[in-house]
Amino acid sequence: MRCLAGMLAACAVVSCGAPSIVESPTLRPPPPAWLGAVSERPTMAAIPWRTWIDDPALRALIDGALSDNPDVAIAAQRIAIAHAGVVRAGGALRPAVAVGGGASLAKPGRFTAEGAGNATTDMMPGTVVPTVVPDFGHGLAASWEIDLWGKLRSARDSAVAQVQASEAARDLVRTALVGDLAAAYTELLALDHADGILARSLERQIEAAEVLRLHKAAGRANELAIQQFAAQLAATEGLRRDTARQAAEWEARANVLVGRFPQPVARDKAWLFADLPTDVSAGVPADLLAHRPDLREAEAVLRAARCDLNAARAAFFPSATLTAGLGYRAYNPLYLLHTPESLAFSLAGGLVAPLLNRGELDAQFQVAQAMQVQAFLAYQRAVIGAVGEVTTALSNLRALQSVLEHRKAQQAALVKATEAADLLFRAGKATYLELLMARQASLEAELELLEAWKRRRLAHVYLFRALGGGWR
Repeated sequence: MRCLAGMLAACAVVSCGAPSIVESPTLRPPPPAWLGAVSERPTMAAIPWRTWIDDPALRALIDGALSDNPDVAIAAQRIAIAHAGVVRAGGALRPAVAVGGGASLAKPGRFTAEGAGNATTDMMPGTVVPTVVPDFGHGLAASWEIDLWGKLRSARDSAVAQVQASEAARDLVRTALVGDLAAAYTELLALDHADGILARSLERQIEAAEVLRLHKAAGRANELAIQQFAAQLAATEGLRRDTARQAAEWEARANVLVGRFPQPVARDKAWLFADLPTDVSAGVPADLLAHRPDLREAEAVLRAARCDLNAARAAFFPSATLTAGLGYRAYNPLYLLHTPESLAFSLAGGLVAPLLNRGELDAQFQVAQAMQVQAFLAYQRAVIGAVGEVTTALSNLRALQSVLEHRKAQQAALVKATEAADLLFRAGKATYLELLMARQASLEAELELLEAWKRRRLAHVYLFRALGGGWR
């Protein structure tokens, strides 16, 4: 007992040099409300993406992506790896028990204490210990590190937090896929409509050029007018070719997101102009902590870093271990099951504390401390960035709704102006230049209106994603 008390006292003295943990600054909570917006309704991030997206073609694309995209499969494997880490860390808290057997052969020197003792010892009555001693044995062996200071529990809690971080990372991949596919789909629809606008404009320009040639034959126009109309026609054709090129790029991008080889992407052009859902609500900024996967991942990483720091500090304290063995040993296999003669057991315990050359432990602790601070700063940065993203998305959606209304009015006025210029030109009361300018302005207004429709739809997609929607 005195020996044990002395060991405990010595270990306690050695452990007094364990470093203290420097507490991280307090996390700044999100603001109570969005800047320039008041919303007490639940955030639309809580809506499942299938409810949020009412286009069957886009739903089919997202379904394919969630099942075939390699990033989703990789995220699932990372979760499996993290779960294995929890099992491994939890196993360290329990005793390790092994079963086995073995055999050995030894010949001690005659002029050694063991050899001299064997020569004068009867193994059995009338049978001395042989010069060459076989040793056969089988049984159980157990070892257990008693977690006095919580080092192993901290390691297990860190592994659990890493599982939660991996699950949040998977949800982040799903959110990104839903948002990216919805954005790519919107771009494709806008390009489809732009191609239709340019095709109709080409038809009108060709008709106007034919009228202009008739005017030239009648002496009411010159070659300059013909060439200017031809230049406008070529410019419109060039825009249409570039539109087709962009559509091919976005289609290829959508196929990559789905996880398939290039193929036509089915789409419904009317979705671009469909009304937005009426429940466009951002909730309150605090909702982001529960709905945004990147914030949940950063929070889990921070918990894991804190657990790792606790484990690194606990490594400075004594570790207590128990070892035990139970089995049979004999010099002859025929005697292996003789009880109690061949029965053997052992039980030992020990306390070990670091004394000299603790540089490795100090380095591990400093790394864990720095990683905790790093995780804290990353979490705070993620929260600030998330609030900024939502604020920008809300502002954009409100502004683009107003822009859309103005573009509608502009385009309607220019359509009437173009129709009037066309009638006047045919009647010889307007110049070709006036007609050319009117048609060009009308085309630009129509494309700008289409751009406003697209940007409004994209703003709604980005708001849904910024709020943390898409992974449910």
